[in-house]
Amino acid sequence: DNWEDKRIVTLPTEGNLQYILGKEKLEDLKLKGSRYFPEDVKTWKLNLKNQQDELIQIFDKHFSGKKIELDSSLYYEVNDFMGWRSNSEYPGLIVYLTWNKSPNKSYFMWSEGTSLFNYNEPAGWSMKVIDILIENPHWYSVYSGTDRIEFGVRII
Repeated sequence: DNWEDKRIVTLPTEGNLQYILGKEKLEDLKLKGSRYFPEDVKTWKLNLKNQQDELIQIFDKHFSGKKIELDSSLYYEVNDFMGWRSNSEYPGLIVYLTWNKSPNKSYFMWSEGTSLFNYNEPAGWSMKVIDILIENPHWYSVYSGTDRIEFGVRII
């Protein structure tokens, strides 16, 4: 029942990624209560201040009447990651637009109940939509084995 991914490189300076992104760490966090933003993160924040309004306008066309916010804009280098989080402080939909340089080297993992699911991301652009719940939140984590860009757009 231990989760392990052979693609993950464990670097001594960053801790044990098999544990940080694994099922044992997820269960530890669930016991402690809801976790909004992980303590285990290695990624770069992108400054999209000039493009933010344009991105929001694109989503506003498809979700009129809803409040649209840019939640995150991140760049992941090879072996960067986002530890387990739930985002349960902001219920509603969140859309993740993701670009990967290479196929099947990055993944988005999430939990539903006691099950873990792993989405191996393709090269180029892909999209994920998550319904953020307060009760029984979905937990998720990210690992990148290639250059990866991610935009999170919150729909309230």
